[in-house]
Amino acid sequence: GAVDTKLYISNYAKPNNYAIDGYLDFDGQITGIVSRGGEAVVFTEFGVYRVYGNAHNEMRKVEVPTVHGIPVGGHKTISKIKDSIIYASHTGICIFDGRNVTVLTDNIIQDFAKPSANISDNVSGVIDNTYYLLADGSDGWKVDMKRLASPIKDHMRTFGTAQLLYYYGGLAIPNSTIVLK
Repeated sequence: GAVDTKLYISNYAKPNNYAIDGYLDFDGQITGIVSRGGEAVVFTEFGVYRVYGNAHNEMRKVEVPTVHGIPVGGHKTISKIKDSIIYASHTGICIFDGRNVTVLTDNIIQDFAKPSANISDNVSGVIDNTYYLLADGSDGWKVDMKRLASPIKDHMRTFGTAQLLYYYGGLAIPNSTIVLK
């Protein structure tokens, strides 16, 4: 669990038992956490960290060289796609491949703006290797990972809006309240 700048780690096989020394401190407020393989990826507002270890008091964090973290309230923009993590940072849609963070929208979209100005209203999901970043009442964004080899400028913008996005078994499944035009 995370509170402000601390990531608390429970004892092995005891998810409700937290040792006094079972935590890691981060430089900024923790804004998102997601698992990737056998490790956790922890986001702060301007940072990304890999966290791994075998015991609550042996956990290690490794900072990824980037300033593209997740704004406070933006944790719903994190999704897994293939072996990577894709999310919306302050400046664009980013992908973390386990080593590096790449801003996919750099040099393609000059003035990237999230679908909603209210950061916590933005929601993401992945359907058939396509990342959707949507909000209620606003046009959203999509990144088709199958087509990234071709110029992506033409297929980044989506004219879709969403009110809810449900997750089932690690997949994003739209319900009847999502409207893709």
